[in-house]
Amino acid sequence: MISKTICLSAVTLLVAMSLTACKEEKVAQPLDVQTESAVAFVEGEAGRIERQVTSLTAWVKSIDTEARTITLDDHKGGVKTIDVPQEATNFDQIKVGDKVRMKLVEEMIAVLSDADAVPTKSDAASVAAKAAEGEKPGMAVAQQALLSAKVVAVDTENHTATLKFESGDEKTVTVRDDVKIDDSYIGREVLIRLTQAMAISIEEVTPAEK
Repeated sequence: MISKTICLSAVTLLVAMSLTACKEEKVAQPLDVQTESAVAFVEGEAGRIERQVTSLTAWVKSIDTEARTITLDDHKGGVKTIDVPQEATNFDQIKVGDKVRMKLVEEMIAVLSDADAVPTKSDAASVAAKAAEGEKPGMAVAQQALLSAKVVAVDTENHTATLKFESGDEKTVTVRDDVKIDDSYIGREVLIRLTQAMAISIEEVTPAEK
């Protein structure tokens, strides 16, 4: 699992934006979140690359400075009031009508190591940046984690493999139909690299957009 960093606040913010509005906002709808996904692999070889991009654009409808909340309107019927995390600096620079852009990119790369490969230990790293004093609020965060698991069992009939992670947890996964599996997979290592990056920006609306 990717370690907890400043990105947690950013991801929580994006999720909150897409959830159904609170009960008191009876006429509000979830904000319109766009998601694009892609999967790539080499036929006949174990492993794959998965990538998902989630983006959202909305406009500041109202601001509560004491509660540190803003109400967003996506101009498509979606309205949501959210908390602004302390990590998002320069809250006082936000104005009604400002445009909020958010993008979250998640990628997973899974590969099966050679039978004689040296075992790899799990690791994680992260980096974060936020707006300078006086600028419009915003933040960019990225983090990466490397997980390793060992194939401890295969089921050729159901075309599955059981992986055991360093934590001791085991998970049985379905293997693609185009990949031939047998007992030679047992003992080999599966490396999983997880990458997550998010950018949040708040911009003044141009005259043409008003």
